[in-house]
Amino acid sequence: GDHPNVSYGPPVTLGWDYDEYEPIPLEVYESCHPGGGRRNLMMMMMNYYRRKNVLMFWAGYTEEEVRKATKTVKRDKLRRKVTSSFMPAM
Repeated sequence: GDHPNVSYGPPVTLGWDYDEYEPIPLEVYESCHPGGGRRNLMMMMMNYYRRKNVLMFWAGYTEEEVRKATKTVKRDKLRRKVTSSFMPAM
């Protein structure tokens, strides 16, 4: 991930790789989908621990890589804050 819009920890990014499956009718999908419908915003958010789990156990990143990404995010957030403090209000 490269977007520092996380409260803490490393960001994750959606990639372009995907698995292709046979199409199924929408009614069948919705009847089998856990929760019975769309997820709300809170259900889609990933906290630090979930992001770390995804990065390390699903994507194969090391603890050190996660630590470096977290450090990079902190630095980038600080730089954005400094930049925005010097920009005139619109």
